[in-house]
Amino acid sequence: MCKCDRPGLLKWAKLVPLARYRRIPTTSQLLALFDATQFPAITRLPLNNRDTTQTLSPYPPFLNYFSHTQHNMPNHVVFDVVGTCVSFDAFYATIERTLGPQLKAHNITAQTLGFTWMTNAELQFTFLSISESYKPYKIVITELFYQTLAMIGISDPHSFATPEQRDACVAGYAALELRPGARECFAKLRDAGFTVWCLTTGDTQRVRGYFERAGVDMPLENFLSCDTAGVAKPALAAYRPAWERLGNEGGEKWFAAAHLWDVTAATKVGFRGAYCTVYEKEGAYKVFDAPLDVVSESLPEMAEKIIAASKQ
Repeated sequence: MCKCDRPGLLKWAKLVPLARYRRIPTTSQLLALFDATQFPAITRLPLNNRDTTQTLSPYPPFLNYFSHTQHNMPNHVVFDVVGTCVSFDAFYATIERTLGPQLKAHNITAQTLGFTWMTNAELQFTFLSISESYKPYKIVITELFYQTLAMIGISDPHSFATPEQRDACVAGYAALELRPGARECFAKLRDAGFTVWCLTTGDTQRVRGYFERAGVDMPLENFLSCDTAGVAKPALAAYRPAWERLGNEGGEKWFAAAHLWDVTAATKVGFRGAYCTVYEKEGAYKVFDAPLDVVSESLPEMAEKIIAASKQ
């Protein structure tokens, strides 16, 4: 049984706007709502005349619950995969091996074609999603090959490259490799008690193959795909299934990516945001201006900062 010489304390405790937090608030966030100098110490009355009164914390008792709960709940990091955990180097290398001489004759590099092709596919993939006409990304990128060639100045795309060459280049996209530091990043997070998840636009079997070839353990059940939701990132509906799946898990929930637009969107559904500049190099912070909890230049550094930020 507890009493306090300030009856309004319990009323304040009930009125704390916990609903404003999309994740479990930190103890420091909750303490910021209270001024200890305004709330004298709570005392516990003796029961059955046993013991003397015991002085407790001047803060509301439920704060101790949040402090204990937060430090005992597992934390989670959801990673974007393509572009973040894996690089596009293998895709560009496949294009070079397959079409290098033809491209060179037009003063076009393999990376120029590869980046333009992916950007065109991602743009139209997103348009399909917005118009509720979703199609898997592999279909989109395959179909847009000849259109992309025309857009970069190839006057007769179908005589420039055969369907077999196109398919060989698409296969190169499935052969992407993990970035240096990805293994170390995952290991640091797991050693610190984090559960690592992946959210991808692609099909989970193909994306899991990136990790299997590198010998990095990623359980299939820890992969989440936009194909399942039938919607493309950065539509908020693409992130909500991941957020809801982790909703009952407790602990901190992070979203980590090397695309600033990706991290920014994820924060809008409640994730804490971690951005790595390993891919984009220059973040468009004036375009995507959502607050970020972590910014780093490498994946291992990002893991270290996520761990440190989760302890605050």
